[in-house]
Amino acid sequence: MAFIQILDQVYQKVHRVTAALEFFTTNEWTYTGMNMLRLIEAAEDVYRNRNDENLYGNKQSMNVSGRFPVDMRQLNWSNYFHDYVLGVRRFLLKEDPATIPRAQNQLFLYVIIEFFISKKILIQSIPN
Repeated sequence: MAFIQILDQVYQKVHRVTAALEFFTTNEWTYTGMNMLRLIEAAEDVYRNRNDENLYGNKQSMNVSGRFPVDMRQLNWSNYFHDYVLGVRRFLLKEDPATIPRAQNQLFLYVIIEFFISKKILIQSIPN
């Protein structure tokens, strides 16, 4: 009976996520980066022609990359996806952050089980 309750909880989560993402997964958009490029160019022009005083009264030049980081090549993708997954868990799945250690332990266990199952299958598939 407990197994059925677990499956029901999993189904409810899947259903909730599917409903929340339906609009974004069933429509199609085309994006261009022209507005962003114009914004970067405009910001570079402003910062190139201006020096600001810092808190101590010293003049310092300002650059766009330091004040307005938009270069995706500079993005730390590992941190981004870590925060993304935490955000999905918290805001979309409505899960308590306190459940993260337990979920990590379960995932580790599943990876180990999958590893041994795949090795056994590989060993059994080797002809004598």
